[in-house]
Amino acid sequence: MTLLHLTARDLFLRAAVEIHCTGMSDRAAAAWLHKKLGLYRACAWRRDFAETECPPRLYGRVNGLMWAVLKCSDRVLSERTIRRKLSRVYSWPSV
Repeated sequence: MTLLHLTARDLFLRAAVEIHCTGMSDRAAAAWLHKKLGLYRACAWRRDFAETECPPRLYGRVNGLMWAVLKCSDRVLSERTIRRKLSRVYSWPSV
């Protein structure tokens, strides 16, 4: 189950990059996602963590994907880890 959660988290991170970070380098996208993830966890996540589904006010926003990332793994990833997950050569763990 842990590998499944981590794989889902990585997919949500990649989706956030594809939707919200078009034209950015992996380094810039990782820095932006790290900042967004940290801000969301410090503020709105305190209200939203108990929800079983993504709150409707977050649909279509980057915070909706941050909610999904934190639901899979309740911690803010470092920029380096996010960069590694976004790299082209990263191999997905087998589930």
